[in-house]
Amino acid sequence: MQTFIIPRAEAEELQKQVVDTRRIVLGDEHPDTLIASSTLAIIHGERHRWEEATAMLEYTTTVMRRVLGDDHPDTLSSTYRLGIAYQKIGRFTESEDLLRRALEGMRSILGPDHPTTAIALKGLHLLYSQQEQTKEAPELQGVAERLLG
Repeated sequence: MQTFIIPRAEAEELQKQVVDTRRIVLGDEHPDTLIASSTLAIIHGERHRWEEATAMLEYTTTVMRRVLGDDHPDTLSSTYRLGIAYQKIGRFTESEDLLRRALEGMRSILGPDHPTTAIALKGLHLLYSQQEQTKEAPELQGVAERLLG
């Protein structure tokens, strides 16, 4: 199987087309449209446009919570992504709240040993490491490494 690497600018343009098409065909609040929007926000973040990514994730997370519910895996993933975006723009208290909410939900819904739960643990660990909250960071790092392998 071949792997193709697409430049981020091209990936962004393609993802915009996906979002626009899904909005037309499925509607603004369809879960597939929301997931596509969340993916576009990730691309914005990868291009260091965190303010734009944050705005998209705030909208996406709000609508997912209303449409899918707080404990839906896609809502939890979007909550996690928004927590990371807040971290990137220096909104650490809000970031911690969202990362904790996502982690608790993922533990409850997916289980404590699920790879997605481990990713959420790693995100919270990185936030604590960045803030030098050394009391909790090593414990989270150990658990995340054990789960991610």
